[in-house]
Amino acid sequence: MTATVAPPTGPAAERPGARVGRLLRAVPPIWLVLAVVIVLIAWRNPTFVEPGPFLAFLRRCAPLAVLAAGQVFVIIAGEFDLSVGALVTAVVVVAARLSDGDPAATWWLIPLLLAAGAGVGLVNGLVTTRLRVPSFIATLGMLLVLNGAVFLWSGGAPRGSLADNFRQFGRFGIDLPGLGQLPYAVLILVAVGVGSWLLLSHSRFGHQVYAAGGNPRAAALSGVDVRRVRTVAFVISGLAAVVAGILLGGFPGSPPRPAWVTSSRRSPPSCSAARCRAGVAAASAPPSPARSPCNRCSPCSTSWAWPSRCATRCRA
Repeated sequence: MTATVAPPTGPAAERPGARVGRLLRAVPPIWLVLAVVIVLIAWRNPTFVEPGPFLAFLRRCAPLAVLAAGQVFVIIAGEFDLSVGALVTAVVVVAARLSDGDPAATWWLIPLLLAAGAGVGLVNGLVTTRLRVPSFIATLGMLLVLNGAVFLWSGGAPRGSLADNFRQFGRFGIDLPGLGQLPYAVLILVAVGVGSWLLLSHSRFGHQVYAAGGNPRAAALSGVDVRRVRTVAFVISGLAAVVAGILLGGFPGSPPRPAWVTSSRRSPPSCSAARCRAGVAAASAPPSPARSPCNRCSPCSTSWAWPSRCATRCRA
């Protein structure tokens, strides 16, 4: 008799292509879209994926990402928070007015701002859950209240200045050999992201947030205090808005240029006063078809992002 061997079944018999497809289907589509966007940007601008420019890009994205992390809790809980933009503005204006450039005021000002952000979130949560006002209306009203309070307090013209140690969170970072500067904003973003993931996916409160947003009635019957969960979600959103405002406070002004900018080939060449006068004369003369496009550029521009097409004329 001839024994018949059955073909292998299970994961061992799965073809490599089918395994890759199964793994891709398990990844949320938004991550695939993000990967495609990054690849396209890197293809159009290869310097984007270099350590210096990419970390600078993440530093710029950090405040918005932190703000979005707070919004995730509110949206998953089934509500909206429209007041975070006004809260970010209020944080920067209040910090500049109270500190007025005094470095000693930073360390008591940051806890005060965090407490104020938590208070704003608490008011939003109580108005929404206790007074049964739709969160869209309640947070829109809070937005108008915050904007009006800032204008009333500042007189329409913000005063004061932020201390350097307040700005450092959004401006400076840790120098790493071979990578340049790792911004503090990126470290804060990673900490907020990991904390949000742990809180939502590996805690009882996170499960309650999903339950309150998915089916509030069923969550209440199973013992979840839906009103408390949604109020805490608003408080987290307020705290995230304050952190985003602190990071944004480091953006204004002229921080020292990183090494990857100062050593870039786009740095403007040095030029003498005679070249400056020649550039001004060339720029003020009427255009003619025979002229190069570089005649429309000033050879003495002080901007590091000066168009590269004019660099040849400047060096000549």
